[in-house]
Amino acid sequence: MTVAITQVGRGQAYIPKLIQIDITSYTTGGETINAAALGLSQIDHIVCMPNENGYIPVWDKTNGKMKVMYPCPAVTGTLAATVNAGAIAVTSTAANGAIVTLAGNPAVAASAGGEAASTTDCGTFVLVVFGYPN
Repeated sequence: MTVAITQVGRGQAYIPKLIQIDITSYTTGGETINAAALGLSQIDHIVCMPNENGYIPVWDKTNGKMKVMYPCPAVTGTLAATVNAGAIAVTSTAANGAIVTLAGNPAVAASAGGEAASTTDCGTFVLVVFGYPN
């Protein structure tokens, strides 16, 4: 295995801040986290932890926002088809109503998921914010 190590940051001491954020009505595109409101001149990075609702916070450093994502796990399909022949010979759907009935759910492959919808109550997150002092 090969490991590449790259120094990130300015070499100054970080000031870690442990904050809790409660998002009761999510804004599409992310929630702004202001460095000055935390007593920092700049936020370098944020360590985000998922919450009990299954949402995953992701720090968008470029835009200074925390986005909330939801995972999309794989779903096992239970889709089944039933042919409804009835007592009469069926030659078209118009003659005897629905010929085939589908029930259940189709299989869905796991994926990265997507961003939480606007106004979603995402719950509470704990974040560790690393930034530089004023």
